[in-house]
Amino acid sequence: MKLDDYEADILQSVENGEWKSRGDIDERIKELQNHIKHQKKKAISIRIGENDIYELKKKLWKAAYLIKTSFRCLFTSTLRIKSS
Repeated sequence: MKLDDYEADILQSVENGEWKSRGDIDERIKELQNHIKHQKKKAISIRIGENDIYELKKKLWKAAYLIKTSFRCLFTSTLRIKSS
């Protein structure tokens, strides 16, 4: 796999033992999940062309997801990343 300079620098740093564990990973996961659970949620509206909706629904049904649930997951994740 080809790494850019930044990624290669991080990999080298890890391999040199410069990174230290933050402790119990399960505890950290619980901490982050709790943080996410208590973030404010915002409703958004988007406009999508009819053909795009048809294609999106077709792909989502193939993956066995309901469109409402998929959009909620997609946009909730995007908003969390942008608001951080």
